[in-house]
Amino acid sequence: MSLEDTEMIDTVADSGTTGHFFPNKVNKKNSHNEIKVICASNHSMESVATTALDIPKLSMKANTAYHFNAIMEQLLLSIPLLTDDGCNINLTMDNIVVTKNDKIKLKGIQDKISTLWMLPIKLLKKVNLLAQVLPPVPMVYAENSTYHQPTIAKLMAYPNATRNVLVIFSLLL
Repeated sequence: MSLEDTEMIDTVADSGTTGHFFPNKVNKKNSHNEIKVICASNHSMESVATTALDIPKLSMKANTAYHFNAIMEQLLLSIPLLTDDGCNINLTMDNIVVTKNDKIKLKGIQDKISTLWMLPIKLLKKVNLLAQVLPPVPMVYAENSTYHQPTIAKLMAYPNATRNVLVIFSLLL
């Protein structure tokens, strides 16, 4: 059993990426359709995992980030992928706003030191609940119960077994 939980992470809005690309800092691996990406330095890298993002009302494709083992400092959020999904990107002097159908989906700022556009997003993560952690439920019997609980099933079986048996009544006068 698992519950879904979210955590906020900062990403960099990138107009040159074809997808949302994250570094694989925790050695994450999962089964997915791997993608191969060719970097500006002309070397290629292949995805090793995916992560589900939590951006409401966007497609599954726009809510999927790919992890790479390559050296990456920043988590890159793809502007082209967001616009392909019907989003509008508005850049002002200090802010970046991502809207879809006139509703704000993401809002961020321009980092004054790096001059990169930073967008905080929610990252879905599954929290596993282990049954072993829960305390066992003790068998509780009512103090005034006539029969021990395990014998009730046997008592119920007796009338069913004797249903077609003739009963002879004798009256003592």
